[in-house]
Amino acid sequence: MAKLILFAVVIAVGQLLFKRVSMGLNGVHGAEAILTKLATDPLFLLALALYGSATILWVLALREVPLSLAYPFTALAFVLVPLGAAVIFKEPVGARYFVGLVFVVGGICIVGSGVNA
Repeated sequence: MAKLILFAVVIAVGQLLFKRVSMGLNGVHGAEAILTKLATDPLFLLALALYGSATILWVLALREVPLSLAYPFTALAFVLVPLGAAVIFKEPVGARYFVGLVFVVGGICIVGSGVNA
């Protein structure tokens, strides 16, 4: 189960980095200019590296856990990314988010109780 949780954390960090990178694209116009900016942005490259690492981690986890049990753990990113966005980027999250968070985490706990990774 540790690999599955780590996978979700790495994906969430990658998403937060992508958001930060997108903020640096304000004022950059045209596909070529955007691609040039992205290709030279260390945070974008780090986010890509994290996604690549997460993919490898995912494949390794799937050697030990059936996909039907592992896949719900991807929903942890739905919990971590908005929380991170609220803390880092001061994005609003309301009461409905926290109610949904309880259901998502509860569902993961129920599914995860059958995982031995």
